[in-house]
Amino acid sequence: MIVARSLRRVGALVFGGLAIAGAACSSEPSGTPLPEPSPASEPRELESLPEHPVPHGLIVPIRTAEEMAAAPMAPPSGANYCQSHGGPAPKLVYFGGQVISNVSVVDVNWSSHVPALISTNMPLFWQAAVQSNWYAWLNQYQTMGVKGADGQAGSNQGITLGSYVGEYTLVPSRCAGTTNCKVTDTQIATELGNQITAGSLPKPTLGCDGFSSTLYMINFPSNVTITGPAGSGTSCVQFCGYHYAFHYTLNGQSIVVPYGILPDVTTGGCGGGACGTNTGTNAVLENATGVASHELAEAVTDTDIADDPSTNYARPCAWGDNNCGEIGDICAFQYGTITSGGTTWTVQQLWSNTDNNCIAVGTGAPALCTASQSPPGCRLCSCNDNGTGCNGGTPVCETNTSNVDFGHCEQCTATSNTCPTGSTCTQSSSTATDDKCTGCVPKTMCSAGANCGTQSDGCGGMITCGPACTAPQTCGGGGTPNVCGCTPATMCTGGANCGTQADGCGGMITCGTCTAPQTCGGGGTPGVCGCTPATTCIGGQNCGTQSDGCGGTITCGTCTAPDQCIQGTCTCIPATTCTGGATCGTQPNGCGGSVMCGTCGSNQTCVSNQCVNNPPDAGSGSSSGSSSGSSSGSSSGSSSGSSSGSSSGSSSGTGSSSGTGSSSGTGSSSGAGSSSGSASSSSSGSSSGGSSGSSSGAGSSSGSQLDSSIGEVDAMVEGGGDASPVTGFSGQNSGCGCRTAQAKEDGPSSTLLAFGGIGLAGVTRLRRRKKNEKN
Repeated sequence: MIVARSLRRVGALVFGGLAIAGAACSSEPSGTPLPEPSPASEPRELESLPEHPVPHGLIVPIRTAEEMAAAPMAPPSGANYCQSHGGPAPKLVYFGGQVISNVSVVDVNWSSHVPALISTNMPLFWQAAVQSNWYAWLNQYQTMGVKGADGQAGSNQGITLGSYVGEYTLVPSRCAGTTNCKVTDTQIATELGNQITAGSLPKPTLGCDGFSSTLYMINFPSNVTITGPAGSGTSCVQFCGYHYAFHYTLNGQSIVVPYGILPDVTTGGCGGGACGTNTGTNAVLENATGVASHELAEAVTDTDIADDPSTNYARPCAWGDNNCGEIGDICAFQYGTITSGGTTWTVQQLWSNTDNNCIAVGTGAPALCTASQSPPGCRLCSCNDNGTGCNGGTPVCETNTSNVDFGHCEQCTATSNTCPTGSTCTQSSSTATDDKCTGCVPKTMCSAGANCGTQSDGCGGMITCGPACTAPQTCGGGGTPNVCGCTPATMCTGGANCGTQADGCGGMITCGTCTAPQTCGGGGTPGVCGCTPATTCIGGQNCGTQSDGCGGTITCGTCTAPDQCIQGTCTCIPATTCTGGATCGTQPNGCGGSVMCGTCGSNQTCVSNQCVNNPPDAGSGSSSGSSSGSSSGSSSGSSSGSSSGSSSGSSSGTGSSSGTGSSSGTGSSSGAGSSSGSASSSSSGSSSGGSSGSSSGAGSSSGSQLDSSIGEVDAMVEGGGDASPVTGFSGQNSGCGCRTAQAKEDGPSSTLLAFGGIGLAGVTRLRRRKKNEKN
């Protein structure tokens, strides 16, 4: 990639492939070899990787796609990150700008939506980091008596252990919710200034050297995307974090206020190894503290990078390397650990000019110089050492660069006269007589309230203030020199992250709070957030499952057929349809009730849930046949039985019949004459046989016949001769009745009584009677 040289540098952003301090340093196209070292006026830079077209030194890098694919969680290969990516051997150079001599860290949450893992742990991390040996050795980059690369005087500052101010959660004017939102670096700086003015954040403070000592480290939630300064790109696309600064007017004086930007590295584009190569059980938090420590160290050693207008490092930048970046960039993704209060924290290694290597924990601050370069490797004192590193008979550091004892602890200085009343602080070009209290009457008693240690007698000697303190108290432990007191613990031990612990001095310290559903000790370990899963179901549920409140489930029971589990309760579901092809009646519905299967027709009966035809009843049936003959008269009556058959003959007449029966049979009848009259009869019986014939006449019949019965047909012939036999009837009648044909002539006459019906089978009997047989 090619980065335009007009882009400005931002305080070491960690960016894709390389977090290099410095402005938008120019770069060669990807894949081309680095040029030979050029003169200081045009320093080289390390070539950045093609995925991230951003200026070097602007950001903490997003690891490149190539790195992730080749070794997803592998640290850089080679001596350091710079050289493993083709750069030369690193060397941090001082460019004349300010550092932070005694940092005070303010932990800021952009909103209440910062992940609990970060908001809970970062305050504890800051407390540990600024008081650790990982931080203490940064004093090798103090600027006491060091000139800038331009040959001009530097800021004349020391670097000593820092402090933690507290945690603050903003309600910002932008991106305060949970929806995806973008914010620019300029908007962040404006928000910080407004929140400070409104009193939502503590005001910045100045160190004894007159420079700002407050550093605001800002944690962001995952839904906020940050556009970095000076074309540095986008959070979790080009960078994992950066540091920068803005100007703020404090007591009428414009001061540089540094801040660090920490996107959410627990998820999204910054997660999964993109912003760290840690692989332990706490890898996400370890990657987060790795990025945070990177930016902390760079903000301390190169505070005012935002005001550098050049394309390379120049005043007011402090420590940097135009080829490799700032102190953290050189060692990106290389880690170490520190331990504080029983808790181990991950920090990023930093570049040490003294060790010519990336290191995590140094040996601490070297001894203060008592004379020029004595003892070897000593460090010059700074105003931060007054009363601490400089104590006893020499309680003050000479910070005047023109003084013969510059950087040494003295009895007094022209600016800090600590001589007792009655003596004066002499200034001289001779170390033997410079910064000494003259005309001095030594004190014989310690100051009021002092009860331990020693104090200066004001004339170069020391007096004892009391015996040793009794544990847990130590001399000065309560914060007051020469007074026995207890130094309370400020961090919980044993991995505790919730509840409280004793501070060792009669008080308590808060270890953190848990996020539901976790509770303090809920997992069985006191002082550690955990979840206690439920073991029984609630709300009367007796089947199915419920959440155990900790991401698992518990079984509430099973149902016995025919019950089914409906919304956690065993419930019987009644059948609504019949089975087995049932068409009538009812069946059990399985839940104590019944289900209707249907109804049958009027001539049917429901048997075993099936409709069957009714059996024949007595006196019901059908008759079919035909008859022929002639008769006149009327008939009415009823018969019960069945007959079927056919008859031949003829009849004419008028009559009616009603009854039930059936007849069947075969026969013939014949007669002669005519008859008229009326008759009525009723009978019951059955006949079977067959007859064929036809009948004509008028009449009516009604009734029903049985399928099989025996009917009786009587043919009565009354008259003077024999009657012709009548055998069988053919035709179809409905009903039961009789037909009478009577001849009243002198000749033979006959009376025919016929009982007929539909489909009656049986015997037809003919009875012939002579007219005179009646008598």
